[in-house]
Amino acid sequence: MCDARRWFTGDQSDRQPRCRRVALRFRSAGRYVKERATRLLVPFIFGVLVLVPPQSYLGLRSHSDYAGSFLAWYPRFFQLIPKDMEGYCLGGHTWGHLWFILHLFVY
Repeated sequence: MCDARRWFTGDQSDRQPRCRRVALRFRSAGRYVKERATRLLVPFIFGVLVLVPPQSYLGLRSHSDYAGSFLAWYPRFFQLIPKDMEGYCLGGHTWGHLWFILHLFVY
C-alpha cells in the first residue's frame, strides 16, 4: 500500500534540513532568515491581503445571498468563521492556495 503522506511531503522533509545546512555554510543565520522572509513571507502577505480575498468574496457570493460590495465585505475577510474553516463558502479568512509558502517558511 502506498503511504500518501510520504509521497506528498517525504522528499520535502528529507531535503530541507540538508539544504538549510548548505545554505548556512555560505551566510550567517541572520542573513539566512532575512533572505527567507523576503522571499517567502513578503509574497505570502501580499497574496493573503490582495490575491486571496477576491476568491473568498466570490465564494461567499456564489454560496449565499450576500449582496454587499467587495469593499464593504473586505474587513470581514479577517474574521475566522468556525463553520467555514476553508473560507470559501461563507467568506471568512483563508490562506487559500498560499498555504504551501507558509509551510516552506516554517520548515
